[in-house]
Amino acid sequence: MNTLIVSYSYTGNNETIAKGLAHRIGADHIAIAEQSKRSLFTIVLDIVFNRTPKINDISQSLNKYDNFLFIAPVWLGKVATPLRNCFKTLKNKIDNYSFVSFSASGNNSKLGEELFDLIGKEPKVVLNPLIIDLFPANSKPSHKDLNSYRLGDNIANKIIENVEMELKKVNFLNV
Repeated sequence: MNTLIVSYSYTGNNETIAKGLAHRIGADHIAIAEQSKRSLFTIVLDIVFNRTPKINDISQSLNKYDNFLFIAPVWLGKVATPLRNCFKTLKNKIDNYSFVSFSASGNNSKLGEELFDLIGKEPKVVLNPLIIDLFPANSKPSHKDLNSYRLGDNIANKIIENVEMELKKVNFLNV
């Protein structure tokens, strides 16, 4: 089965996971790139006004895969907006996909429902390890602390191992 990892990363953390996981499981990887510079302000505008930013065209690359793993941040409880064009291209066309996000914090319990609405099918698995969980239990990291956090190799490798294990549990890699 041909697996494609499609990733978007604002800070580089999700890209680190995507590259490491692609290498580990032998999947192809495409990174979505935006045509305009992104800021925290444009993130909020995209979410509030339901905007879809312009990205590099990856639609031609999608046709030869039947197994998709999307890796991107979650912003204000929503899937990062740069994935929307990709999801529009794939809506009702894919049978097997999962979603992984390494995000700052928050209750992202409705990600599965949002992904269903965007793609037309339930994801096999949704994984959302949180940056805030990497801080000591008694600490109260600021938004700046969370947004400036960057994955080191040890933590990245642990997350990649955990993601691979969870994907194997639901036979995502063996479909």
